[in-house]
Amino acid sequence: GHIWTAMAAAAAAAAAAAAAPPPVMVAPPPLAAAVPTGPALMLGETEQQALDDLRDELAAKDAARLRGVRHVRRTGARVGAAASRELLLPLVTAELLEGEEDVLLALLDELAATPDAAAADDDAEHARKQDDNEDDKPKSFMELLGGAQYLHLLMPLLEGLVCAEDTAVRSKAVEVFAMIVDYMPESDVATQFVEVLNRIAGHPWFTCRASAAMLCAATYHRLPQQIKGSTLANVSRLCQDAHHIVRTAAVVAIGKLAGQVDATTLQADPLKFLQLLSRDQDPEVRQQAAESCIIVCGKLPTPMRGNFILPLAQGFAADPNWRVRMALAERFTSICEMVGSSAASVAPVYLQLLCDTEAQVATAAVFHMCECARLLFCSESSHTDIVAKLIPSVARLSVHPSTHVRAAFAASITGLASLLDPKETEEFLVPVILILLRDACPEVKLNVMNTMNPVNQSLGLERLCQSVLPTLFHLAEDRQWRVRLAVLDYIPFIATHLGTSFFDESMSAFVLSWLCDSVSSVREHSVVVLRQLGEVLGQDWIHQQVIPHVLSLHTHPNYQRRIASLTAITALAPAVNPEVVGNSFLPLVLRMVKDRVPNVRMVVAETLHTLLPYLKAEVITARVRPLLAKVNTEETDSDVKHYLAQTLSACA
Repeated sequence: GHIWTAMAAAAAAAAAAAAAPPPVMVAPPPLAAAVPTGPALMLGETEQQALDDLRDELAAKDAARLRGVRHVRRTGARVGAAASRELLLPLVTAELLEGEEDVLLALLDELAATPDAAAADDDAEHARKQDDNEDDKPKSFMELLGGAQYLHLLMPLLEGLVCAEDTAVRSKAVEVFAMIVDYMPESDVATQFVEVLNRIAGHPWFTCRASAAMLCAATYHRLPQQIKGSTLANVSRLCQDAHHIVRTAAVVAIGKLAGQVDATTLQADPLKFLQLLSRDQDPEVRQQAAESCIIVCGKLPTPMRGNFILPLAQGFAADPNWRVRMALAERFTSICEMVGSSAASVAPVYLQLLCDTEAQVATAAVFHMCECARLLFCSESSHTDIVAKLIPSVARLSVHPSTHVRAAFAASITGLASLLDPKETEEFLVPVILILLRDACPEVKLNVMNTMNPVNQSLGLERLCQSVLPTLFHLAEDRQWRVRLAVLDYIPFIATHLGTSFFDESMSAFVLSWLCDSVSSVREHSVVVLRQLGEVLGQDWIHQQVIPHVLSLHTHPNYQRRIASLTAITALAPAVNPEVVGNSFLPLVLRMVKDRVPNVRMVVAETLHTLLPYLKAEVITARVRPLLAKVNTEETDSDVKHYLAQTLSACA
């Protein structure tokens, strides 16, 4: 009986619910107020069609919608300023405010078109399409709406965009909003913009409050003086926000505001909250605080800088998060410059960063080693602190387990030679350099060789070679061809300063061995180096050391070595007497004209073409042309015949 009673009650309730009117659904309040519209406008057929086409495109999906966004300004130019204010702008706000990320970013690109940018668009469009009407060209939104006095109509749309969920959209929206504010009349900035700014600064969503912090910094210069105090109060309040993203944005805003406020204002709340956020529980906040602290330090009076930055730098250097420590290491040169005579007080912090256990932090610190050493350890009368404090700390970096650290160290260590005297360079730097030159990583060795100039200037090339030359010989046989190529580049520099006496037979053989290298880039570059050496050491060296070796390669079983002899002849021909070309080079080349490898025969034809200007006319007529004509008739390879024909034509 109870069951039947319950079923009857349920049926009665269902019937009553069906008979009752449906409940009224209350929509949530919009994020931004709608743009007010005036009396209905009467549009011409063409203007109405343009507006309808745009509405269809904005209501579409994917590519069609993006195309519609890019047609917004063109449509506004067609319908006129009044229709743009009353019809076009509400349409864009209604259709696009809740769009996808790519649509919103495209819309922001359209809104970012200032009068200057729009003029550039006009020129580009006019060059592309000469028959456009003037009214059909894109204009800036300020021109579309009828002037700067109507820019406040964009604020509801921009307010919605700066409160978007996507970070890229919010960042771009803040940038565009600040650009629009730059063109707005002061009265609109003081009333309507400030109202929007205060509203989003107190918005329940953390994304809106984060945008408000960035917007405060981006538009601070346009705010009336009586409003700036409340704007700074907004930033201070956002520094204490419960959400770490808002605090991160607020600490970035303090860094950007540092250059816009006076020192007295800076030393009040901004400085206090910056110091507070440097100890924030969130590592991202502390990372941004490290960057902003360095910016703010540069805006403080010089006597205050050391006392302000030293405890903060010590805290950042000991931070458990490596990104915070790296943010400090990347900007440590700026700290050294700011504190001036107090630089010695932050030296222990820098040494701590150099020895950091995280490779990224140590690498960032090493990149600035020379400049920091100059600022931290060199007084006007002495640089002994480099030897006493810096060298012992950095010497272990030569065997650091991270190749990135060793590579950065190799690129920086040689610069210390400019801060030391020659004796200290030879005693303390050269042993470290030799360790790096023997490193297993090619990049480490290359970085040392490419930055040896300060050491050379300090020691002189002769003393440097006494220490480094054995290692240089060892690197000439390195398995990495880029290292061999770097050594090869260094040889002409040595020859220029040490002369012929240095290039004895063993050294010449060492250089000539590169003609037989297994990598073509090394072989080709060795030919260039031989030509440079010939200009430095003279023709006697070429005759005695180079030519016999080059001539001996023409019978080498490897065809690449035979080609190397031909390219060497081509390079050396301008550096020797014409008699050498005719008596030594030409017979060898002519003997190779029937080589079994087509690639060699092709290079023979090119080499003969190069040698023609150095040969007498009768030699060409009697020896070169008949042989080439005969070979050309017998040749079966089309590429070789092409080059033979070119050389025969040059002989004529």
